[in-house]
Amino acid sequence: MLYKSDQEKLDIYRMSQLLDNFPNYCFFEEVKSKKRVTLDVDTYLYYIHSGYFVNYLGVQEEEKRTFVAILHAGDDVGMGNFFKIERVDYINELQAITNSSLIKIDKEFFISVLEQHEELISNVFVKIQQELEYLRRAQILSIIPIEKYVKYMLHLFSKAMGMPSGGEIVLPKEITRRYLSNLSNISMTPINETFSKLERDGIIREDDGVISILDHVLLDEEVSVFSSVVGGNRDA
Repeated sequence: MLYKSDQEKLDIYRMSQLLDNFPNYCFFEEVKSKKRVTLDVDTYLYYIHSGYFVNYLGVQEEEKRTFVAILHAGDDVGMGNFFKIERVDYINELQAITNSSLIKIDKEFFISVLEQHEELISNVFVKIQQELEYLRRAQILSIIPIEKYVKYMLHLFSKAMGMPSGGEIVLPKEITRRYLSNLSNISMTPINETFSKLERDGIIREDDGVISILDHVLLDEEVSVFSSVVGGNRDA
């Protein structure tokens, strides 16, 4: 990733906040060719993962659009408008969760910012609370097995901590069983049972209430099929 200043890193963070209402498309004009193209989510992420920098320029609320510029090595690649798409029905809301809800937390550019700006970790809590609001509105929390929910949330927090290639991940002390229970309005009994199982399976360890992720690779694999749990049994 190419960063030139702390301000640009924070610009990326601000851009990640906009992904709460990530549009289905935007119109994007390449600087050199002047070609006007449709920039979908996959193409956008291709730019990000290829080392391009997306600079958040501003929002025109009256037109419900966000100006962005895509840069590479300081040179303009293109500029476009992200048009916010209102999701008004259950199907669209569900698609937003299963297809793009993780973009705002576990993509490389967002994690890179968090790794270098520890003070922004608190904002991760806010983002995850917003994530839960998506789930509540689509009534998915009522049919997700508790174990899958806990694994999913631990996965999000471990992603936010950077997920090293080896070794365990120690989560902030604020992330406790009680915290996860309060986030989701799930009673402590199933939360405690799930944590005990995760410890037996060697996925996590607790020391004086501090949670460590021992096998984030396994955790990542298990929640990668999160979208398939719709229709499951909460008591499973």
